[in-house]
Amino acid sequence: MVADRLLEQVKGVLLHDRAHAPVKLLGGEVKFTSRWKVSDNLTVNMTASYDRVDISPEGRKRIVDYKTGSVHLFMQDMDAVFNADYRAGNVFQLLLYAHLLEKQEGAAEDIDMAIFDTNAIQRGEGETHISTDLKGTRPIRSQHAPEVIEFTERLNAAIAEIFDPDTPFRPTCDQQTCDNCVMRNICGR
Repeated sequence: MVADRLLEQVKGVLLHDRAHAPVKLLGGEVKFTSRWKVSDNLTVNMTASYDRVDISPEGRKRIVDYKTGSVHLFMQDMDAVFNADYRAGNVFQLLLYAHLLEKQEGAAEDIDMAIFDTNAIQRGEGETHISTDLKGTRPIRSQHAPEVIEFTERLNAAIAEIFDPDTPFRPTCDQQTCDNCVMRNICGR
């Protein structure tokens, strides 16, 4: 039964790709490690595993993340992304992956970002993009879009705080976040 469901999802994605051809697949399950320069005094390792990198029908490099469950790409603003707003749950991943891929390529370029919700694709609804409205009518397709330009600055500030020995660890004030966190036993919640 699970194999049949998976087969139907794969068929749905292939039919979607054929309907939107040409699509040039550059890689699947692409693993990548990069040195991320946070500041002059701090560089960290970042590892990513892209589900798919391709050239979109529009001719742009694109990161595609496959989802078989809920997709959460609504962001009212960048605070939603960095304060764990449930509705923006997949935004951070797409933005980070786009910036890492851009760094890997060694040239400044816009990277399209999309989620292929395999269930939605089977229903003919297509791919999903980050959006600043709940209906998805204002998609953000590039990591350089004005609405998300502050992402790297906010990411660097968060990483710097994590590595700052003068900043004590503080668990989140949102108990609901802790209920689903795999690290809750470590922080004492």
